[in-house]
Amino acid sequence: MKTEKRLEEKIIEAEEFLPGVEKILKRVSERGGKQYREHPTDVEHLRVGEHNVVAAKWESRYWNEFKGGVGTNEWVALYHFGPEGDIKKISTNEIRTRDQYDSRFDKRDMLYHDYVSLEALADDKVEVAWANKDGKKGPTYTIKLE
Repeated sequence: MKTEKRLEEKIIEAEEFLPGVEKILKRVSERGGKQYREHPTDVEHLRVGEHNVVAAKWESRYWNEFKGGVGTNEWVALYHFGPEGDIKKISTNEIRTRDQYDSRFDKRDMLYHDYVSLEALADDKVEVAWANKDGKKGPTYTIKLE
């Protein structure tokens, strides 16, 4: 079961854990014309070997003012300090979970995975996954930290 902490609290904790990540996680993009909004839906953090790691589940919604519905792309991203001391981002490919024009193309089995799961596998390897509110995992990725 996922914690019931508010996203803002999780972002503040992540900033204490990995200084500088808050401005990345609080970034919300919006554009005109074809409307677009990108924001995290969940954040987790973990100490893995010598790495402080933050994982975020991201969602991008887009729509056209004049036609169609709302489309959604989702992905997870991992953040940690790189060798130069800057924050390194490792991002998975975006998966279109809702099609803007035809709901037959929606990925219904992935629609309610709004959380991120983060587990250590080794001192330099983590598993990051989409998760639902009960902790059931969706797409899962093994990432080696550099």
